Amino acid sequence: MKKPNNKGFTLIELIVSFAILGVVSASLVALVSQSMEYYRKVTQTATLQYESQIVMTQIRERSINCNGAVRFCDKTNTLYILNVEARSDGDEDLNVSIFRYNAAANRLEYVDGSFGTMGLSDDKVDYTQLSPVSENVNHFEVTVNRNSIIVEIGFFNQNNDYTGRQTIALRNDPTKDHKEILAKIVEGIDIDGGGDDEI
Repeated sequence: MKKPNNKGFTLIELIVSFAILGVVSASLVALVSQSMEYYRKVTQTATLQYESQIVMTQIRERSINCNGAVRFCDKTNTLYILNVEARSDGDEDLNVSIFRYNAAANRLEYVDGSFGTMGLSDDKVDYTQLSPVSENVNHFEVTVNRNSIIVEIGFFNQNNDYTGRQTIALRNDPTKDHKEILAKIVEGIDIDGGGDDEI
């Protein structure tokens, strides 16, 4: 009859196996933490891109069929979009959409309404009526061309920045009369009124 082998692992074998296990565990932890960081960064970037698409859609919906005039004031970072609707009595309803970048609050704000209901009847806008469109905005720029506008909006969150840029082709040509009306509205709203792009 053979004797059973009761010989176990030696201390050296245990130390070596724990060292190997430690090295493998450390590499797995590093790999998982890098993957989580990459996932977080991609998720934040996707969130910023989604926010950019929503804001660009809102601006596009209000400007693409603009039949009045469009003006951007560089000094106040404000976009004005004038739409004109003919009434049955031969007069016109003036609707102005305003997008303003509030640098102090890092957000883009918006108000929409007719000439009399926006607080414009006194040649002033009650900026308390502006509603936030998007938070975490770090710049807002619009270049106005003859038949298009180029909108650029910068967004940020924790460690990421994203700049959305879109060219919006306008379907209608603004008339000179409407450009002058919008210029009067803007001059009444803006303190300086200069440095504007307009069509």
